[in-house]
Amino acid sequence: MRDFYLNNNQLSGSIPPQIGQLPNLVNIQLDMNPDLVGTFTPSTRTSVYATGTNITVCGRAAASAPAISFPTGNLACLAAGPASPLVKRAEVFTISIQTYKFSCSVDNNYNPFQDCLNTMSALCNPTFITKNSTRISNCKTSVDGMFSQMNPLWQAVPASCALWKSSSTSTACDTANKKLTENAYYTSPTGLVPVTSALTDSIKQNLWGNPELAPTK
Repeated sequence: MRDFYLNNNQLSGSIPPQIGQLPNLVNIQLDMNPDLVGTFTPSTRTSVYATGTNITVCGRAAASAPAISFPTGNLACLAAGPASPLVKRAEVFTISIQTYKFSCSVDNNYNPFQDCLNTMSALCNPTFITKNSTRISNCKTSVDGMFSQMNPLWQAVPASCALWKSSSTSTACDTANKKLTENAYYTSPTGLVPVTSALTDSIKQNLWGNPELAPTK
């Protein structure tokens, strides 16, 4: 089985973990099943499309297209799996925290996959960086590095929104996010999937709005 389509089926509960380990599975479509919950860890070759669900996709193959929120969770869920090739993705960033490895992968149009957001969440989590100048600096540098490898629509967002950028303003941030949601698209097995305002609003609240990342006075 190469593709597994479960979208728009009024499913509820969790996804059996065995599905994520099917050896030939390339795409699993879970979109628009709001009662699907829990965590799901696919194999590294499987892309998971989980827009409109309450599933947290764990691991390096977390490829929601696009993710619907900035992720939260423990390091084991957010961390990447063992290094291995990714299908139709380009890894543009890797970093380790303790024993966990995190990565950032982009699609052919240089849109970030879920693992990028997982990495930012782990590096910039307020409870992890609070009042630790080294971790705060690492968060900023890493986020800048990841966004620099994305397409111009994504690159414009931190330039306009990140508290540590002198060019950031509320108006510029709103404009950059509006352009992103109007013009950036992922390609899923069933067609184009736009970047949603739910995603941009969540990143704005949980990353760009993190007071720990504001310039020191």
